Amino acid sequence: MLAFIIAYRIRTLEAIKASQEQLKIQATTDSMTQLFNRGYFNQQVRSLISKTKSLKTSSYVAIIDIDFFKNINDTYGHAFGDKAIIATANVLKETSRKNDIVARYGGEEFVIFMPNTTQHDALKLAEKIRIALKTPIYTEDDKPLSLTASIGLCEISGQESDLDICLNNADKALYVAKKQGKDQTKVYSEEM
Repeated sequence: MLAFIIAYRIRTLEAIKASQEQLKIQATTDSMTQLFNRGYFNQQVRSLISKTKSLKTSSYVAIIDIDFFKNINDTYGHAFGDKAIIATANVLKETSRKNDIVARYGGEEFVIFMPNTTQHDALKLAEKIRIALKTPIYTEDDKPLSLTASIGLCEISGQESDLDICLNNADKALYVAKKQGKDQTKVYSEEM
């Protein structure tokens, strides 16, 4: 009888632990893309920034926005729009580096935090993403559609290490990329 009670308690504790793990995943992950969600991204990046503030390294934040997404939804339907979001998430998972933090930030917008990265390497990753997105996905009637994305980059280093300011600046660079024809990457500068 004692063995039964002990075994029951062990199974109960294991079930509770599994439930807690599942809740943690749900709290930190976007359910559609399985990327980190906005809240978890902000929390993790702020933590990393505060730990590395005194280091003389730079990091970059990229905001990636699917071009013409409203038209995609209006033309092919929301199910296909979801397919485009998932395809973009998969490209980001495949192209990002091991130490990068990738998240769905909302709607058709994604973010990547690239720690210890030069501008050259950030631009190289952005270009890799843009090229990979051009691999066609197929509509319900088997029509191939290549996605494009506009990307805004902002450096985080030493003095300028506030995530909110950096995200705002990356968004300004993204706006310039969209305004100048889409399907390109722009790095934030003070002139923006």
